[in-house]
Amino acid sequence: MSKVPSVYVPLYFILLSGCAAVPTQDEWLKKNSTYEVKSGYFGPARMDYLFRNEREGAGRRAPPNLGLALAGGGTKASSFAMGVLQGMHTTGLMEKVDILSTVSGGGYAGYWYYSRLVLDTGDEFRAPGKFSPARLNPFFADCLPSRYVEIFKGHPLNLERCPPENFTNYEQKVPITVPNAKDLNDPYRYQNYIRAYQDIFSTGRNMFGARSFNYDTTDEDGSINNEIVENSVLLVASAVINVIPNIVFDWQWNVSSTQRAYAKGIARTYGASPPLCQDDGCVKPLLTNGEIRREGDIKKARQLTFNDIRRTYEEKGAPMWIINATAGEDRSVLDVGEQSDLRFTSFEFTPYGFGSGLYGYKEGELEGITPTEAVVSSAAFFDDQQKGEMSTPWRNLAAAGMKVSTLNWGSSYRNPNVQDFAYFGHMALPFPLYYVDRLKAPKDSTFIHLSDGGQSENLGAYALIRRGVPNIIISDHAEDRGGNMHDVCRLKTQMREQGLSLRLPGLEGFGEFCTEKGEPTHAYDIYNWRHPVLLGCIVESPVDGGACVEPSAKEKAAGRYFARLFVIKPAIGSEAVVRSLRDVSKACSKDVGHCAEALSDACTKPVSNVESPMWANAKPASCEMYGFIQKNGPGTSGMANDDCPHFPQYGTVAMTVDSSPWMYGAMRDLAAYYTGRVGALFDAQGGVDINLFDTELAYQAQRPVELVPANEGSMFFSKRPPNTPYAILRFTLLHSLMLRTSVHF
Repeated sequence: MSKVPSVYVPLYFILLSGCAAVPTQDEWLKKNSTYEVKSGYFGPARMDYLFRNEREGAGRRAPPNLGLALAGGGTKASSFAMGVLQGMHTTGLMEKVDILSTVSGGGYAGYWYYSRLVLDTGDEFRAPGKFSPARLNPFFADCLPSRYVEIFKGHPLNLERCPPENFTNYEQKVPITVPNAKDLNDPYRYQNYIRAYQDIFSTGRNMFGARSFNYDTTDEDGSINNEIVENSVLLVASAVINVIPNIVFDWQWNVSSTQRAYAKGIARTYGASPPLCQDDGCVKPLLTNGEIRREGDIKKARQLTFNDIRRTYEEKGAPMWIINATAGEDRSVLDVGEQSDLRFTSFEFTPYGFGSGLYGYKEGELEGITPTEAVVSSAAFFDDQQKGEMSTPWRNLAAAGMKVSTLNWGSSYRNPNVQDFAYFGHMALPFPLYYVDRLKAPKDSTFIHLSDGGQSENLGAYALIRRGVPNIIISDHAEDRGGNMHDVCRLKTQMREQGLSLRLPGLEGFGEFCTEKGEPTHAYDIYNWRHPVLLGCIVESPVDGGACVEPSAKEKAAGRYFARLFVIKPAIGSEAVVRSLRDVSKACSKDVGHCAEALSDACTKPVSNVESPMWANAKPASCEMYGFIQKNGPGTSGMANDDCPHFPQYGTVAMTVDSSPWMYGAMRDLAAYYTGRVGALFDAQGGVDINLFDTELAYQAQRPVELVPANEGSMFFSKRPPNTPYAILRFTLLHSLMLRTSVHF
C-alpha cells in the first residue's frame, strides 16, 4: 500500500475518523477463511447457509445441479450466446438449468432472454404458475434468408424461407380476423429485430443514409462512418463537461457520450420488444432499400427490475440470473499494482443480492442499479479499471486518456459500507486531495466502480463454482484466434490457488500449458480443433492435471468438490462439418450445379460414420451457416491476411463496432448446433449420462487437440503435411474455387 504524504494525514483522519486499520490482502484472506478451500468447504450445510435465499426463494431445497455460463466478448459473444440459448431450448435442457451466469457480451444475450420473459409473455408473466417451455420457442423462430436461397438453387431444403426482398421478414398469410393473427403474420420478428440491429453504436440519425436497422453487409452499410463522426463530436463535448465533476472533483458523474450510446444500443437491440409490422412497426423510409423495423420501446426495456428477474426464477421456472462485473481494481491513473485475485474483484448481481470477496456479499439491491445498468457495466470494456491487458506505464497513460476523454464506460455507485460523513467529506475534496480515499481499506472505498467482468473472470464460471454446482456448461466464445485459451487458463490458475484442479483431457498438455508465462511459445491450433465441445472436470485436488475421477458419495457429502465441464468453443471442429465442407469445396471447384447439390446435402442429410460418441446420430448444421461460409471464403474479405478465415473467430472489438445480420446468423446457428450435442449427454431429468460422458471423455483424451508452435498454429497454417481430415480441410478451404462473390459479412 502506498504511503500518504504527511500534509494529508490530519485531513484524512478528520474526515475518516473511526475507520478500521487497513489490513493487507494476506491478512484479509487469513481472517476471511471462507476463501480458502479446505475440508468441508463445499459441504451441503455450508452451501445451504451461504446461498439459502437463492435456494429457498424458489422452493428449491435441493442444491443446484446444472449451471450455464455465457462468457464475455462483445457482440461476437452475444451472437454465439444467443445460439447457445437456442440450442438449450431445442434440446429441452434449458428447463433443467438452475443458474445462468453471464459476463460482458454474454450478458447481452442474458438480458435479451429475461427481457423477453418479462416483457413479451403478456398476462402469462403476471399469472401464477410456471411457463410451458413451448411458450419460449417463438423467440427463436427464424427463416432462411433469401440471400442464401440462390446458393441452393434447384435443391429443395424443406425449410421455411424468408420473404424475398423484405428486410422485416414480414409476410401477411393469415386473415387479420383469425385469433393471434398478428403474431402468425410476423412470426420471425424477434430474430429479425436482433439480426438487423446488430450495430449497437449506430445512432440511426441517418447522417450518411445509414439506418440502425439494416440487412447490409459490413462492406455495404455506412453505420461505422456514422458512429465515428457523431460520437467524435459528442466526445469533445463530454470531455469539457467532465472536467469539474470527475477531474477537479471525484463525483463520478456519468457524462460519457460514448458510454450512453453503447448503453442505448444494448437496450435497443437486446432489451426492447420488437414492434409488430401490423402495428405500424415497419416503415419504408427514404434512402433505404426495403422496409425497416422501428426501434422498440427502449425506455420500457430499461425499466426491467431485479424483482422481475426474481419472479422469472421463483414462479416461472427460469434459471436464476447472475450478472458478473469487475470491482475493486484501483481507479487511480498512478496505480502500479498487479491485477487482484478474482475472488476479490469478481462482483455479482443476483435477484437476491450483490457483492464480491472484497466488498462482501449483501442481500437486497445496490442502490441506483437495474439489470440493464448491471449488464452495461459488466460489458464496459473501455475503462480505466483495467489491469489484465496492459502493464505499466502504458496502462497508466491509457487510463489517463480514458479519464480525460470520457472513454470510461464503467459506472460508479456509492459503497454501502461507507457512512454519510465519510461520503460527503470525500465529495468535498478537490484534486489531488480526494486521493486520500486510497488510504482506506479497499472494501471501504467511497465508490464501488463496476466495469468489464472479463477483467476478473471472463467465463462466468466462478459464480457457479463457488455455489458448488456439479455440472457446468461454459460457452467460451471470446476472441481466441491464437488458440491461447486465455480465459480458461486464468480460471484454471486462479482455482489452483484454492486447491481445485481444472482438467480438459481433450487438450494436449493442458495441465502444464496454463503455467507458461509471458508470450506463449505454443498454442492450440484453432483451425484443427477436433472437439467443439470439450469435456472435462474440476476436482478438489492438490495435484494439477490427471484424470477426471469422481469422488465417492461419502467424500461429496463431506464437502469434496467435483464438477463435470462442457466447454463449447466456436471453432470448425465437428467431424461431420469438417467432412461436409471438404466435400462442398471439391464439388464447388467443378461447377455450380454440383456446388448447390453438395451444399444442400451438407445441411439436410443426417450425420453418419463419425468416431466421436457424442456426435453420433447428430443432425446436420444449418443451411444458413453453410451459406455464410460459402460467401466468405478464399477470394473475399472473409479471409484474413494470414489466409485463415475470420469466421468464427472474429475480433471482439471489430465485431462489436461493426457487425451484420449475416455474421449474427452464422454465429448463432453454429452455437445452436454445438449446444444441441451437449443436450445428447443429458437424460430427460437433467442428469448427465455418465456412460456417454466418460466414453466421449476417453475419446477426446486419446485424440487431443495438439499444441503447435505459436507462430505455426492458429495464426498461420501449419507447414505439416495435410495428413488428417482437419488439416485437409484447412488446405481445401484455402485453395478451393467455391467462393467468388464480392459481398461478404
